[in-house]
This record gives sequence, structure tokens and C-alpha cells, in this order.
Amino acid sequence: MPSSHAVIATALWTILALDFSYRVGQTPQGYSVSPSSFVSRFRTFLHAGHILPTASVISQDHFVVAAGFWSLALLPVPLSRVILKDHTAQQVFMAGIIGVVEAIIWFLLTLLLRVKTEEYASHRWLKGCLIHNWPAPRCYVPLKSGDAVEGSGVVSPPSTEGLNSPFTTIIPGWLTLRWLLLQLTTSRSLRPERRRETFTEVPFEESD
Repeated sequence: MPSSHAVIATALWTILALDFSYRVGQTPQGYSVSPSSFVSRFRTFLHAGHILPTASVISQDHFVVAAGFWSLALLPVPLSRVILKDHTAQQVFMAGIIGVVEAIIWFLLTLLLRVKTEEYASHRWLKGCLIHNWPAPRCYVPLKSGDAVEGSGVVSPPSTEGLNSPFTTIIPGWLTLRWLLLQLTTSRSLRPERRRETFTEVPFEESD
């Protein structure tokens, strides 16, 4: 029988790894080595949820700390089942596979739910006893009609609003690919054509 401890530990680690990966944002150059920003970085680390981030965007340092903490806390659990001889290595291996599959299915189902309830993010109910602090990744939130500003020089990917299929909400990659291909073809068509200069050989006439 597969180890239930290994299943839970592997599944929880996979869910956290997927969630943390979608929250990482690019930080400015020198952000991690500036001594003056240490206090502000630590304050941001605490307000963003510390080892269990709840902010939509976290720094790369925050990701390393949170992922490292949960890796040290959860990944030794399957190995400990083998060391304690509660399960065989084959049982722990199968438990790890089950945990990863269950975590991916759970993450996709909750992702669909979080996208549908994005407008309720950060809301509190029952005098703060319940709070929606698990917003969907911004790359999966459908764009609104006002996201593309004319004349700004920045064109947003196409919106998935109005599409009834749930798969376009979970995996809108084909829309993004279609948009990229459209941008490439448009940019090529707008390029000025190079003028081909022709060289005509002029015969040399000798003067008397």
C-alpha cells in the first residue's frame, strides 16, 4: 500500500511549487544587494505572506526563501518512511506519483474557481473569519476591453471574455500564440521595402 504521508507531502509540495512559480516577478537590478533596501525587503516579505505568500507578485528572493522552507519541511517525509521501514521504496515511489497527479488536478480545478471569483479577491466575510486571499495568477485572468490602450504603443494579448469553454480560461495559450503570430505578420507587412539600387555600367570614352 502506498504511503499516505508521502502522498500528502508530495502533493502539498507540488501545489505550493506551482503556486509560488506563478507569483514571481522580475525585480530591478541590484535589488537583492542594496543594504538600504534590506528593511523594506523584509517588511515586504512579512506583508506578502512570508513563507506562505498571498500577494499576487513576490520577489525572486521571496520565492527562494518560501520554496526552500517548504522543500526542507516536506521533501524529507517520503524518505523518512523508507528509513523508518514503514514502507518500501516502491511504495513511496508510487505514493509520490499519486501525490503529483492529485496536486496537478487539484491546482487546475482551484485555478478555474479562482479565475471565476477573481472579483472577490481580498474580500472578507463573517467579520474577517473568512478571507479570499488566494487570487488567480494574473496571466490567467481574462483581459477587459479597456486593457488595450490605443496609441500607447503597447498591444495587449486578446481577451478571453465571452468565450464559454472553460478550457480557454484555464489554458488560453492558443489565443496568445495566435496573437503573437498576428503581431509578427503585421510587423513584417509594415516594414518599408528596401529599394534595390541597380548599377548601370557606363562605357568609358577616350578623349582626343
